[in-house]
Amino acid sequence: SLGPDFYARALKAVTGRDYNENTIMKAAGTIWDLQHTFNTREGETLADYSFPERFYKEGLPGKEGEVAPLSRKKVENVVCDYFKARGWGEELKK
Repeated sequence: SLGPDFYARALKAVTGRDYNENTIMKAAGTIWDLQHTFNTREGETLADYSFPERFYKEGLPGKEGEVAPLSRKKVENVVCDYFKARGWGEELKK
């Protein structure tokens, strides 16, 4: 995949302005936060951050045999931890 350095160089080539990995990552974080704020305002809740039901019921094939289905509680915990790390979360408890 293309990393932030590639995008910094591409933006500089197109705009002539200086960009670096930090400015790209900061912009990406701001975009992600704005998307989250918009989606939450439009009614998205924690329940929307879930996989299809079959992921919790069916195992998946793996290199060493079948992998157990996902744990709904573990997925919910990971999402909650992610939200805390991003400084989000309280608005989804409404």
